Amino acid sequence: MAGLKLGATSPLKVYLGATAVSKIYFGATEIWAAGGSGATLVAAAGSFALTGSTATLKRALKMSAAAGSFILTGNPATLFQGIPPLVADAGSFVLTGNATALLYGRRLAADVGAFALTGNAAGLKRQFRMAAGAGAFALTGNAATLTTGAPFPLVNGTNTSLNDTLVTSHTVLLPASITVGELLIIVITLGGASTTLSTPAGWNQLFKVEGSSRTSAGYYRVATGSEGASVSVTSGATRKSRHQSFRISNYQGTPEATAANSLSTNPDPPTLTPSWGSDDVLWIAFEGHRGGTSSPTTAAPSGYTNFATGTTTGAANDDAVCSTARLTSVASSENPGVFTVVNSNWVAATMAIRGT
Repeated sequence: MAGLKLGATSPLKVYLGATAVSKIYFGATEIWAAGGSGATLVAAAGSFALTGSTATLKRALKMSAAAGSFILTGNPATLFQGIPPLVADAGSFVLTGNATALLYGRRLAADVGAFALTGNAAGLKRQFRMAAGAGAFALTGNAATLTTGAPFPLVNGTNTSLNDTLVTSHTVLLPASITVGELLIIVITLGGASTTLSTPAGWNQLFKVEGSSRTSAGYYRVATGSEGASVSVTSGATRKSRHQSFRISNYQGTPEATAANSLSTNPDPPTLTPSWGSDDVLWIAFEGHRGGTSSPTTAAPSGYTNFATGTTTGAANDDAVCSTARLTSVASSENPGVFTVVNSNWVAATMAIRGT
């Protein structure tokens, strides 16, 4: 007799609803009897169906189907506590039922066939990921909620800082509670005439503009846990400076950016088309200019949120202003629109961070 196991456990009893069954057959083959040994349930080219009221699947159960269809039904068909992937090949995959709750980091994957998840209040939580190949993918139902683990990069922390005296070593404060593996980004703007900026040790240049009475740059690195509370950026001449920093998770690859500069009332981050094509992207629009409190930034690009701006405390050309705002979208390129400032020499940049 073939066996039936749930995870590594051979069940002593199996219920359909409130009724205990004595034997289970696959086709004409007996695969389980009460009190017998167990094994994995596997279906080949035919169909596989598990039905019943409160059909509960627990603790490392794995179900697989070949070219035929796979269906799991029942009220409420509950899947939880460490179940590994539910996988279907070229056939269709359907998960139905009222309140079909999928918890704790599960992954559902489908190949060329169709994939559908349906039900009332089908709640998907905690870094849940679903993937489909060339076939169709549908998520339906009333209040079908997906939470915690969105595909877009997450900004977990930020910080702002300034150097309000003329220095060549600019202390940029980093966000608190940095976690190993997070993406760290800093942006810096200098006041005064243009000069040079040196990339800090262990960091990578994201963008930089030096010239025509304007100096701004962005740098990034992957956190190793050795960063400390700040990083020092060196300028070629003594300048005041203003800065911002970010720590970001749920990303992949390396960020990309493009920058422009001009003299006007509307710093305009240029269009950026990342190399990876269309995907889930966190866009950060940046502008920096000299002038301090005499030339504040008053508005971010339309549609952008988390507008953050700051100046050094003076109002002369030696002072600096640094501003950012953010947007998430599924896109292959982005043109953020303009910031609004009093007329000034500015640098503007568009940064892209790819989601997982």
